[in-house]
Amino acid sequence: MPEYLPEWLNHHAFRETLDGTIVDLYIASPENYTGIWKDWYASGKKFSVTEYVNGSPISGKTWHENGKVKYTMKWIKNELVILSYHDSDGANVIYD
Repeated sequence: MPEYLPEWLNHHAFRETLDGTIVDLYIASPENYTGIWKDWYASGKKFSVTEYVNGSPISGKTWHENGKVKYTMKWIKNELVILSYHDSDGANVIYD
């Protein structure tokens, strides 16, 4: 990360997603962050958008690298709930 960025933004991390995809431009949100946080694929395409309140995730959405929606999710009492999952072709996948 460039040296001119604030220290909290220099906490670069690698993250493996639920399907094993490595997101190598993931930057952890600051502690107690409130707002919208975005992650990107190395290609520059959007990977995820997550809404946080006081450091806790509330809702989010992820995309396949081809731009199609992957997961729509929310958190209830800090537990992740997947609302929908779509394969890379955009088809809704139902799972138990």
